[in-house]
Amino acid sequence: MKNISINIDKKIFLNPKEKNLSHLAISKFKLFIPKGEFCSIIGPSGCGKTTLLNLISGLDNSLKGSINFNKNQSISSAKLAYMFQTPRLLPWLNVLENVEIVLSSEQKKMSISKDILSIMGLEKFINYYPNKLSGGMQRRVALARSFATEPELLILDEPFISLDQPIAEMLREMLIKLWTKQPTTIIFVTHDLNEAIYLSDRVVFLSKAPAKVIKEVKINFARPRGFKSKKITTIKNKIISENKFILKGEL
Repeated sequence: MKNISINIDKKIFLNPKEKNLSHLAISKFKLFIPKGEFCSIIGPSGCGKTTLLNLISGLDNSLKGSINFNKNQSISSAKLAYMFQTPRLLPWLNVLENVEIVLSSEQKKMSISKDILSIMGLEKFINYYPNKLSGGMQRRVALARSFATEPELLILDEPFISLDQPIAEMLREMLIKLWTKQPTTIIFVTHDLNEAIYLSDRVVFLSKAPAKVIKEVKINFARPRGFKSKKITTIKNKIISENKFILKGEL
């Protein structure tokens, strides 16, 4: 996969009984994501962020417009992984099996899953079942599973939401570590501006529903970055001071 071109004229959730109650979720949405970019998306609750991710991933293909990979290739041609807000581990499989379930026979022979679980600090827990793991450990397994397939595109929908701050910070560091070791294009949805600045090459801001792009900010400083660094605070304050839509509470 090369680049991702998103051009959505409209995405509507139809009400079969009353057309007046149909919901226009996305309208006049255009976004270009180059290969290998870490792109974070921020927008107000209910603006259509998850709907957008479902369209990009191909889970939902009902739209007026186009989403192309590498110019004219369809979504189905891309090798992608999707990490949701909840880990979605299979309770009857142990940690190793939950990662290996997405792998081919050849990949299993290469011990890819064990290597990634080791990076995530889970090598001692490969035989544990999800109900024996903390919430943070379950997220680590889900993150390992996402990278194990070596995706061309990794989609993450607020994967660290509701976690304690120390656990969330650890997972952000692990995400960057995995991404540095195995570069891929990432689309990351978050409500946390600090998190977006810490992780991303670019932050894209969406409007209220129907969602469209209203602002893009390049994050041009080197990694590794400190989550609580003065640089991140400075960038955050600059974004807020220059953009009334944030001050008005639209985020």
